[in-house]
Amino acid sequence: NLRLRNSIDFTIWREKIFTLDNYICQKCQGWGGKLQAHHILNFSNNPSFRFDLKNGITLCKKCHKNFHDIYSKADNNPNQMVMFLMGTY
Repeated sequence: NLRLRNSIDFTIWREKIFTLDNYICQKCQGWGGKLQAHHILNFSNNPSFRFDLKNGITLCKKCHKNFHDIYSKADNNPNQMVMFLMGTY
């Protein structure tokens, strides 16, 4: 996973996610700063979706940590993201 996360494909995917979201955290609506591209379907278990643009969302570092504190890093799914964005977790 580390080799893939350091690949040019990952870098391109990450930048495209930021561009699609206008460099805005989709949870707190913060602009710029320490942004991270989050995989909606987790990276490890979903190799066919790793670089799918529909499988990414921009979160700031704080919101990304909060997401994983609530839902962990395993078996993440779109329903969790919807609940997180709505604040109904």
